[in-house]
Formats: sequence, structure tokens, C-alpha cells
Amino acid sequence: MAERSETGGPETWEGKRGLIAGLAIALAVLVLALAAAGFFFGKRDSLPGQLEKLVQGNLDALYLGKLDPAFLRLSGASEEDCRALHEDGLALEADYFCVFWEIAEPSDSLREELTELYKEIYAQARYTVGEAVLQGEDRCKVPVEVRPLDIMQQAAGRLDAGAMDWFFDKYTEDTVSAMDEAAFQAYDAEWAQGIAALVREALAEPGYLEPETVELELRLTDGSWSLPDEGMKELDQLLIFYPDLS
Repeated sequence: MAERSETGGPETWEGKRGLIAGLAIALAVLVLALAAAGFFFGKRDSLPGQLEKLVQGNLDALYLGKLDPAFLRLSGASEEDCRALHEDGLALEADYFCVFWEIAEPSDSLREELTELYKEIYAQARYTVGEAVLQGEDRCKVPVEVRPLDIMQQAAGRLDAGAMDWFFDKYTEDTVSAMDEAAFQAYDAEWAQGIAALVREALAEPGYLEPETVELELRLTDGSWSLPDEGMKELDQLLIFYPDLS
């Protein structure tokens, strides 16, 4: 919060991204494992195109909440399950926002607000699914180019430049140490709203870091294509850049 601790450092980051990646894997398995060999009725050279569509649909469903009817038909995934996983992912991001910015006691209403904020953030996500390349009979590599959003870096820069000096002037160390529970909750809520405002300002003019490419390797096992977690975890970590606040 007013004084950052190690809770926003790499260990917390890795823990959170592991949770998010796990959600991505759940959707990947749901979607791609259902895309069994029986779905591909065309010639073999149509398979890469089908897998590209599955990866695109998978990412759009997870991050954007976008459900293409053609994707649902191709994958066999249910709209209900995809929407639930999308909402769960947003909720995890909202929780990490609180960890990263040291919001100690987020209220339910704040979590709802942050969940809506992440819908806006992911609407600005930039990723491009490339051409799938078969690797023998049971492997397929699909490159995805990601341009990481820099809005958290922008918000941190605004904070360092004095955008919330009014907050630190209002709440001195002595003032905070003397707070009762009700006063601390109000202090924490004001900090949260100030940080959210900085992120919204950045989101009005989002920037992007240099593009990076992640290769997702799909594997065919027992007639079903699945997506191992390594590539999805790496991709998820790239979408939004969280700077080191230490």
C-alpha cells in the first residue's frame, strides 16, 4: 500500500501467474481435448487450419469472453463452461491486482469493479495466432505473437512521478499506525481507488512492449489434441506486463 513490501515481488507474481495459467490449461484441455480426430473429416492438409482455429477460439474465449459459434461447433465446448472459465480468470486477475498493488482488505464491491476493469484491459490485449505446422503424426506447433500491454508500467510510472502524493500527504506513518479497523478500511479503499484510477488513465491510451512469440505445441494422445501447460503459462505471463515494484 503506502509502503510496498515483498508481497508484490517475483514470488507472488509466479504464484499468481501459475494460478492463471492453470485456468488457461483447464480451458485448453476442455476445448482441444474435445477436438478429437473424428472432427477432422477433410484431407490431412486441412488439419493445421483446424488447429489454428481451435487455438484462436481458445484464447478468445479465455481472455475476451468471445465465443464464436463456429469455434463452439468445432471444439464441442459448451458456451456455459467457456463463460464460467472466462469469469473465473477475470476474478483471479482482480485478486492479483490487489496483491500486486498491496490492497490489504478488498471489499466484494471492489473485486467486482476490478473484474469489470479487467474486461476492459483484456479487450485491449494483442495476440496473433500464426500458421500451424505439423510435427509428424502427433505434434503440431502453433506460434502466437503477443504484444504485452504496458498499462501497469504506466500506472507505476505515474505513481513514482507523484500522482498520488496527495494520498501520502494525507496519510502519514503516524496517522496510519494510530488507525482503528474502520479507519484502516477507509484508508485501504482510498488507496485502491487511487490505483485503479491510475490504471484507467493508462488504459485510455494503452501502450505495448516489443512483440514476443510463444510456440504452443499441441499433442495428439488417444485421438484427442491437447495443449500442455508450458506454452500457455508463458503466453499468459506476456499479455499484461507487471513491473517490479521493489
